[in-house]
Amino acid sequence: MTSIGLIISTYEWPEALDVVLSSVAGQSHRPAEVIVADDGQSALELLRARDSGCGLILLDLMMPRMNGWEFCTYRAQSAVLTHVPVIVITARQSSMPPAGVSEILLKPFDPQVLQEAIARALPRPSASE
Repeated sequence: MTSIGLIISTYEWPEALDVVLSSVAGQSHRPAEVIVADDGQSALELLRARDSGCGLILLDLMMPRMNGWEFCTYRAQSAVLTHVPVIVITARQSSMPPAGVSEILLKPFDPQVLQEAIARALPRPSASE
C-alpha cells in the first residue's frame, strides 16, 4: 500500500481536502493510506515518525507555521524524504516552483487532473503487489 502525505491548507479553497481525498480514492489500482497535515511543520513531524516513509507528497505552498517552500528545503535535507515525488497544489501561480517538485496544480482543479498527476508521479504497481 502506498502512503500519500497530504499537506494542505484549506483556507483558500475550503473544499480542497474533499477534492484531494476523492482523487486519491479514485486511484483504484493503487490502494493508499493518506496522512493529512495542515501545515509543513506538522507534516514533517508525522513523516519523520513513520518507519516506512511515504510514496508521494501532495503539498500546498501557502500554509501557516511552515509554508511549502520551507517544507521543500527541509525535505531536500532528509535522506528519507528527498526521493519522494512532490505534487504542489496551490492557488497562486509561482514563476519559480520549489526544488524537487514533480508537478504543480492550480486550485481549483478538476479531480481527474489530480488523479492523472498522481498516476504520473507514482510507478505502476507490479502484478505481485
